[in-house]
Amino acid sequence: MKIEVTLTHPAAAFAAMIALEDMSDQPPHADGARVWLPVADRSGAVMEAARRLFRAGVGAEDIVIS
Repeated sequence: MKIEVTLTHPAAAFAAMIALEDMSDQPPHADGARVWLPVADRSGAVMEAARRLFRAGVGAEDIVIS
């Protein structure tokens, strides 16, 4: 499964990737305003991603797990 973030500003993709990189043993990927990475555990992943992005000053329109 993966967590996918839609950013409010595509220019923040690098900052989002840095903020989220420790959530997975694989690196995050970005394509425009979308950043995604695999996650092993769904439990609490959306809230953890939201906290990390907030601390990094990165705005998100949506965060989903698929």
